[in-house]
Amino acid sequence: MPAFKLWDDEYLSNKYGHLQIQAEYGKKENRSNHALGLTMKRFLQVYKRKNIYMVNDMDREMMDEFFVPKPLLCGGFANLFDMCVMWFSSGGTKSVLHNDDIDNINCLMDGTKELVMIDKKHQKLVEQTGWKVSKSYSVVDVEKVDLIRFPQFKNVPWFKATMERGDCLFIPKEWYHHVQSYGNRNLAINIWFSHLDHFNTTDCTERGTLPDYEPMSKFKIGTVEEYFAAGWRSFIIDPLVGVDLVTRDVFMTKMLDAHGAGRENVLKEIFTNLDKDQDRVLTWDELNSFDIEKIGSILEAEVEMPPEEHAHEEL
Repeated sequence: MPAFKLWDDEYLSNKYGHLQIQAEYGKKENRSNHALGLTMKRFLQVYKRKNIYMVNDMDREMMDEFFVPKPLLCGGFANLFDMCVMWFSSGGTKSVLHNDDIDNINCLMDGTKELVMIDKKHQKLVEQTGWKVSKSYSVVDVEKVDLIRFPQFKNVPWFKATMERGDCLFIPKEWYHHVQSYGNRNLAINIWFSHLDHFNTTDCTERGTLPDYEPMSKFKIGTVEEYFAAGWRSFIIDPLVGVDLVTRDVFMTKMLDAHGAGRENVLKEIFTNLDKDQDRVLTWDELNSFDIEKIGSILEAEVEMPPEEHAHEEL
C-alpha cells in the first residue's frame, strides 16, 4: 500500500505537515495525562527528542494512501468501521493492561511491537483485583507483576505476539492486552470496528475475487458522535447473539429479558424500523446494517441508557 512505502518523516511533513494532530506526554501510559495539540510538521520535528507520542484520528486527507486489509473487505465488516487511529512515537511506549468493547486490527507501518494478550474467558481472574471498571483497564504492571497484591495473576494464561514492520494483528473484542513499542520510529494504524455477529457470505460471493487492499477513503468512518452511538448497536445486537431466526416475538422476549419490562412500546417501534422488508422477521443483514442514528434517537427519547464509553489505548 502507498502508506507503507511512502510514509517516512520527510514525506509526511511535506504532504501532511499542515494537519492538526493530538499527542500525549509520557511514554508509559498514564490515563491522567492531557493531550497536546500541534501540527504534524511540528510533531515530526520534536518526537525523537521529546517524551511524547501521537494518538490521533487519521485525517480523511490521508486515507487515500492507507489501505484496508483484504480480510475486512467483505462479509459485513466494512459497514461497521468506527475509527481509524494513528499511533506514532520514537519507541519505548507502554500501555496499561486493558480491553476494548469492539474489534480492531492493528497494522504496523514501522518499528516493532510486543503484545501480551489474555483471552476474555479469564475475566474473573484478570478483574478480581486492580481493575478499573469505568475505564476498562488494570493497574497491574504487566512487566513486573506484584504477586502479593495480585496473586490471581499466577493462574492467568497468556499469549505473546511480536509484530514487525508490515504485520497486521487482529485483537478480538474484550480480549485483554498490553502493548509495548520498540525502535526509534514506531508508526501503527488501528482500524476499530463493531463486532460482527454473523458473517455475510453472500456479500463475499457477490463481490467475487477481492483485491488485496482497498483505500480507507472508500469507506465510511464514523464521526465521534456515531462512534459513541455504537453503544446503541450493542443494546440491540448483544441480546440476539446466537439466534438465527429473529421473529418479532423472539425479539421482544430477548430484549425484555436483557433490558427489563416497561419498554414494550419503544421496542415495538425499534423492531418496525429494523424490519426493512416488513416481513416480521429480522435477518442478520438487517441487524448489521440498521441506521444507528435513527435507532439511537428513538432510544434517547424513551429509554434511560447512555451510549457506552469506549476507551482505546493502543500505543
